[in-house]
Amino acid sequence: MTGKQIDDSGVTTTQVRQVMLRFEDELEIALQEHPGFPDDPIHQVAIVCEESGEALRAAIQSVYEHGPEAAVDKELVQTAAMCIRALIARRLQRGAEE
Repeated sequence: MTGKQIDDSGVTTTQVRQVMLRFEDELEIALQEHPGFPDDPIHQVAIVCEESGEALRAAIQSVYEHGPEAAVDKELVQTAAMCIRALIARRLQRGAEE
């Protein structure tokens, strides 16, 4: 860690909505391309971890290998979409409709 921090105290609702829309778009793509999802928490979380690992790899490549920063964003969006999908799957398993 560089020891520096970004001041994100001024994040707006509009900015949050824009990011959430990217999550929704990615989730729709994942649901179409892979219509099934594991029914146990170990495999659900493993998918999230796989995406998270890809985000870390993209970040390392961005910082140390001059890789594209857009790849980091893409992988973070995919990670978030899989987090959402895992949470939805768990709720469906429990019969929650919230």
